[in-house]
Amino acid sequence: RRQPEHRRPPVQPDDWRQRAERMVADAQRRLWAPEGEPARAYLASRALEPATWQAFGLGFRQDASLPGTRGKQRAPAVVLPWMAAGRLVAVRYRFLEPQTYTDKDGKERRDQRLVSEWGGQNAGRLFGGQHLPEWLRMSDVPGAEMLRALLIVEGEINAMSAWQVAAESNMD
Repeated sequence: RRQPEHRRPPVQPDDWRQRAERMVADAQRRLWAPEGEPARAYLASRALEPATWQAFGLGFRQDASLPGTRGKQRAPAVVLPWMAAGRLVAVRYRFLEPQTYTDKDGKERRDQRLVSEWGGQNAGRLFGGQHLPEWLRMSDVPGAEMLRALLIVEGEINAMSAWQVAAESNMD
């Protein structure tokens, strides 16, 4: 039986991370500023608390590019930084409202809610992994994982909601 081929993702350029970190930091400040009110209202409507916004480093971008439009169409979005090993590895945008746009091939796309920033590497990663306890992420002690429960859900908002209500119960 042939083993599946494991391809390593391309090396992420340092300049990508530097640009993305600046953008995320600006977005985090903007979330708490007056212009961040639409994003705060959206997050509150999803029952996410401000402490959760901070824990996951959320931000607000007024002009996130719609996919397939080469930056010609933009909309306001919550900024969702993806972290791995303490480093920013990807950024995704959750639009405040579903978007309809015309892609580069002239096709109309409806109800787009989420898009990734070009250059990010979130494939094969779990959102919120930075909240796993250090001893669990690094443990080679047999059975250590039995002391905790891992809940896998679809979507960043669901992951943050679960963390918000269950983080203190040893559920990750």
